[in-house]
Amino acid sequence: MSTLLLAPAPAALARTGGHRSHKAKARHHRHTTRRPKTRSHAAHIKRRPAPHRTTKPAPKPSPQPVTPTPVITPLPVVTTPPVTPPAATPVTPPVTPPTVTQPVTTTPPTSTAPITTTPPAVTQPVSSPPTTPATFDCDLYASPTGSDSSGNGSIGSPYASVGKLDAALHPGQTGCLRAGSYGSTSTWVKVYTNGSSTGQITITSYPGETATVRGYVDIEANYTTLSHLSIDGSNTFYTQVRSGTNCPAPVSQPLVIGGHDDVLEYDNYYQSVASLRGNGIGIGFWGDADNTVIRYSKIHDVGQCEAYDHLIYLSHGNNVQIYDNWLYNDPHGRGVQLYPAPTNARVFDNVIDHAGEGFVVGNEAGDTVSGNQIYNNIITNSTGLPTQGIPGEAIHDLYGGTPGTGNTFHDNIQYGNPGGLGRLTAVSAYNNASSNPMLVNATQQDFELQSGSPAASWGLWNGAL
Repeated sequence: MSTLLLAPAPAALARTGGHRSHKAKARHHRHTTRRPKTRSHAAHIKRRPAPHRTTKPAPKPSPQPVTPTPVITPLPVVTTPPVTPPAATPVTPPVTPPTVTQPVTTTPPTSTAPITTTPPAVTQPVSSPPTTPATFDCDLYASPTGSDSSGNGSIGSPYASVGKLDAALHPGQTGCLRAGSYGSTSTWVKVYTNGSSTGQITITSYPGETATVRGYVDIEANYTTLSHLSIDGSNTFYTQVRSGTNCPAPVSQPLVIGGHDDVLEYDNYYQSVASLRGNGIGIGFWGDADNTVIRYSKIHDVGQCEAYDHLIYLSHGNNVQIYDNWLYNDPHGRGVQLYPAPTNARVFDNVIDHAGEGFVVGNEAGDTVSGNQIYNNIITNSTGLPTQGIPGEAIHDLYGGTPGTGNTFHDNIQYGNPGGLGRLTAVSAYNNASSNPMLVNATQQDFELQSGSPAASWGLWNGAL
């Protein structure tokens, strides 16, 4: 993607601080580079409605059924040079990362009391996340001491880069990264090789080791999983100064998900270089991000620009699932921003601590944001977004177009937020509490629950990577 620093948003985004919708970006001509016209990723092109596809059932029960990611059947370890099957067709990469601009902020809308309705029956999750991840075998390998030119991907002759490993994998295969560091702040990590509906491609750390991937991670492939990785997203790929702000440039592009049916799980994502911090994870800025899953991950220490940098920015995509994550330390944006056109997302069982605000839901003219359910989340210690006049609160909504329908915020716990629940106009809010969630030690980022917590029955993730 491009470096998401932004020009503050149209009136619609008065309070979101997020990226412009595709239409808005075309209208304001913020981009300096484009992807090839053969791809649907260009932010200038108005996003077409995502095609209908059969979605996978949700990995955990939720108020409405959703679809799980495909089961991956790993192949045995290869200790001799593997026989190379017919080459998979990778996604054609753009020449340069596209630039994503953000809208101009305006005076916040008048506060309105939250809408309350008679709550429908809520199906609570009945199973806890696995305490130990599933085992797997490695098909191909990369190592910081390997070679992209002479390596063949075997354990004895590994590749050297994530991109080379990804390009060599085929549907159903797993690529393992040996311990060490891959890339730098100037590295564009291109994940472009598609898996399939019956065979996810997985890139993960070698069993018992931890690999660190550095730079701008750009996932354009479909049916791809990144798991058990330390991802330092600090990079220098966003070079524009966001108009109307005093924010610096260059700063980091987020980890971008432009493909569909992609999964991030058991990952630790952060931006270690404070002067380069920007948005964390960006979903659906272009492409087709339907059925994205982000789970069992820590996403933290991102952002520096006023109210423009979010831990997770859900822009477009149908049936996106964000659950069992710890999101923390971003006083310059939201834990999760749903804007301007996600549909039927399920955001649940997350802990959001020390973000500017927990959530925002909204759209721009011509966009549809509907059917999104936010439930069983804990939102604590929101700092507020003073440049937009937003107190530290759990959620608010706003619309530049027709208000969305079927969006709900229910059965959440908000605590220690100066602005309380927040201001809602078209999001149905019910069964939310303001009790102490009894986290083990939030100041030390240990968000496990103590016994007796009001959220004890939710079965939240324990933070194990």
